[in-house]
Amino acid sequence: KVLRTLQPDAKLIRTMQAKVDPKEVLNTRLFNFEKANQSAGWIKELTAGLTAHTPETEEYNISSFVYSRRLPFHSIRLYNMIHNLPENVVRAKGIAWCASRNNLAILMSQAGPAVQFEPVSYWVASLPEAEKKQIIKENPHLLNEWDPE
Repeated sequence: KVLRTLQPDAKLIRTMQAKVDPKEVLNTRLFNFEKANQSAGWIKELTAGLTAHTPETEEYNISSFVYSRRLPFHSIRLYNMIHNLPENVVRAKGIAWCASRNNLAILMSQAGPAVQFEPVSYWVASLPEAEKKQIIKENPHLLNEWDPE
């Protein structure tokens, strides 16, 4: 609906993890600048001003929250929970601390049925003492969230 509002005549291509045949989008000669420039949808959004715009969070009843705790997740329970989210959860992402990989920061990403877990970094607290001190020296703001344990 959003895309049709902004550009009613655009060709929409469904993809899986952003994979699309380049022939579908390159040198198609489908784009007409003059026609797009006069497209009512995006011009109306730009000229109507903020008071006329209904935020997508209201229009589509979208909400979000942040979950935070200072204990590691149980890896199998986290995996099972993420793979069994209710259908109305369309996106979840964040950095997770898992007890089975105590030294790794794990990026958890879910979009619809697609779920990924991947290590992205080592926790500063798990690094050798000299390296940890150097990082904290260069990034003193880290101490604001530092857990003394």
